[in-house]
Amino acid sequence: GRGRVGAVRFVLLTRARSASTTLAHLLNRHPLVTCRWEMWSNSTTALELRTHLRVPSRAAALADVPSYARRYFGACLTPACGFKLLPGQLRPPSRMGDSLGEETRGQDARESSAAAARLIAAGGRRILLERLDVAAEFASWRRALTSGNWGTTPRVQAAYARLAEGPRDDEAWAKLNARTGCRGCFPPWSAAGAASRSRANRTSYARFRREHAAFFRHARDKVAPSTPLLHVYSEELTASRASCEDAMRRLFAFLGVPPLPAVCDRAGAPAPECRGGDGLCSVEKLRAPPPGYTIDELLTQVGHRTQDFSAALSEAEG
Repeated sequence: GRGRVGAVRFVLLTRARSASTTLAHLLNRHPLVTCRWEMWSNSTTALELRTHLRVPSRAAALADVPSYARRYFGACLTPACGFKLLPGQLRPPSRMGDSLGEETRGQDARESSAAAARLIAAGGRRILLERLDVAAEFASWRRALTSGNWGTTPRVQAAYARLAEGPRDDEAWAKLNARTGCRGCFPPWSAAGAASRSRANRTSYARFRREHAAFFRHARDKVAPSTPLLHVYSEELTASRASCEDAMRRLFAFLGVPPLPAVCDRAGAPAPECRGGDGLCSVEKLRAPPPGYTIDELLTQVGHRTQDFSAALSEAEG
């Protein structure tokens, strides 16, 4: 059987340059699993999801994290549904647990305990994806910031590299960003590119390593700590095909779905991206929101007046 729709809600807690896009593609190859990308970011995929769920803006999604999460989980058609969550996408970090669909920061121990019980009953689970080689993570992060090349596959990385090394071509760079959906890939000659390089130059490896350790410590001990947790490592996905297949068997078992043989194509390569109509796109595993849903209804749910919300909208989305 297919199992109960939405029986498992999971969050993939990870950092940039840790093969999380690869893992999301691999998870989505399973017909009973839906894994979205960063739901609360300013990315194109996050915008795509908000549009599908008829949520007017990132600010509206951030205004009530549990409600937006429940809206996503309610639209999911598969037994296991989840998404990626990276550092800084929900602030303060104490809100990260709320992304599983319940307010986990109760006013007292009784409320917190009740929220934890609801999360467990709703199938809340955590996956930690950590890159063991922090030095390689740091080098990849610096390279992405300084070059504007956040490509997650060799083909995309090569396309950005060709543009970065050639004569300035803003139009070609914009077209590539539109094709890849990257809203943080700034050309190295731009002001935003210069700011990214400055950030990379200001961050030492020692600081980066401390931030790496602090994120996973918080994810393990503070983010919905009562929910089941599976800790996997990026190197397990890339070391060899056998290693990748073993990691995916553990992940699918953790999510309560049967194994999917030969899910890993080859070591170091992500599963093929969905092409639309093949059942692998996570957006194809979501039902459309009910008709008649309006922005005013959302604003009422999150306690905003329309005029107050509209006044802050441009700044929040900037």
